[in-house]
Amino acid sequence: MRFLKQSVYRDEERVKKTLAIYEREVHHDLTTIGQKTSYRYWLSKALSFMATSFLSTCRACGSQHLTPAFTLTGENAWVFCGDASGEGGCGLLQRATTGEEGYQHVPQSLSWTEQYRLRSVVAGALEMVTTRDGKALDIHCGTGTLLSAYPRWITPVGVDARLSETGSQDWGVGIAADFLSQNAGKALTKIADEGFDIITSIGSLEQAEEPVVYLERVKTLLAKDGVFVLETPYAALALTRTLTSPFHRDAKGVYSLATLEYLASQVGLRIIRGSMTEMAGGSIRVYMTHKDYRGHDYGPWFEMLARLWDEENSLCLRGRQAYNAFQMRLAGRSMDIAALKASMVRNDEHAYVIGTCSRTVAALQAGDLDYDVISAHIGDVARPGFPEIITEPMAREAPPDVLIAPTWRRRETLEGWHDQIMAGTRVVFIEPEVLVVDAENYPHELGRALAVTDGPGSVETLKAALAAMRGPRLSVVSQNMGS
Repeated sequence: MRFLKQSVYRDEERVKKTLAIYEREVHHDLTTIGQKTSYRYWLSKALSFMATSFLSTCRACGSQHLTPAFTLTGENAWVFCGDASGEGGCGLLQRATTGEEGYQHVPQSLSWTEQYRLRSVVAGALEMVTTRDGKALDIHCGTGTLLSAYPRWITPVGVDARLSETGSQDWGVGIAADFLSQNAGKALTKIADEGFDIITSIGSLEQAEEPVVYLERVKTLLAKDGVFVLETPYAALALTRTLTSPFHRDAKGVYSLATLEYLASQVGLRIIRGSMTEMAGGSIRVYMTHKDYRGHDYGPWFEMLARLWDEENSLCLRGRQAYNAFQMRLAGRSMDIAALKASMVRNDEHAYVIGTCSRTVAALQAGDLDYDVISAHIGDVARPGFPEIITEPMAREAPPDVLIAPTWRRRETLEGWHDQIMAGTRVVFIEPEVLVVDAENYPHELGRALAVTDGPGSVETLKAALAAMRGPRLSVVSQNMGS
């Protein structure tokens, strides 16, 4: 199965023959239901690999000047727009290939912290509007958690192809369609013929194959005095924190403030406010208005945005040097993960993984954590490609030796699994560094987790992000390396 996961097929006949061989000679040797499920899943992926092609032009600006940045797994290569020094392009860090089959997403339950962060999006947007009879749109709305936070004088509307049907929902009005589809455009224009007062996009832009088209659709739906709130994984935090989860299967680009500013200017929007958040392990949240509208201009917001600009520029993250440093740190962390995995194999220990989302899978793949040590994922819905999905109550009844948890659920994991940790279970976070929490260091690590909820004690600047780490996160690498 490792061969099937890592190979990129180019010949259809070769693929069909390979699948037939595996079906005849391998499938009968897979004894467990979990192994067979994973096997069938990766067989189905083989044909989809053939449709993959290398990107020829930048997704954001159309430039043909794309420079290799790094490769995380056999088929997860990334490039950036520009030359080795970061000049001559818009700088977008983007997947090097196009045409991949998307991950089969279904809305998942959100942790308390994730719900808190979504509510803070609503609070920030409401600070900037004065209407008492407005309309708000959330793109890729999922279960409507964000929309349910609006007061009753705001009409909440969500668009998401995963919704079961179009019409009334518990949280407002839902449009069961892709945001960029013609059907969605007609339905949304009918609901708000003068535009939406607030439009939010949380964790959606990075999945867009054509970000300019995406933002153009936003602009056409935004009221003349409306506010667009965009939150997406932040390239500066991904690189300085050595995060691999933002580079998941569905991600087409990971954005910097500079690239977002470029895109906004291309479609007639303007960034007036910005900050960093802990969403998805490290994101950037920006507020945009129409380019010529000045009603939301506010000095303190401009000052915060200017500080973010200064810090991003001071880190010099646009050229090959930053990506070489990222790979060096990633190689060091991979050695730590390999040592952890070897110890688990020697001691015959098994692990559960919290979550089945694409970000979690990306972090596991980058760390080469496979089902030699992982016995189950903890989740709500069964998914193809996973050996076994169990509920959290089931996991607590039969706790693992090791619990692998995503960094964006650190607080909930430590609070919710206190009893099991005290009884001997070890919790492992593999990003941004390998951290093992046991009964001995639990109080200290819980204290660190409680300090980061995008409130008091949270990381507000890139310098603070680096200072919060246990060691330096930005290495000095020769410009000549990898050129």
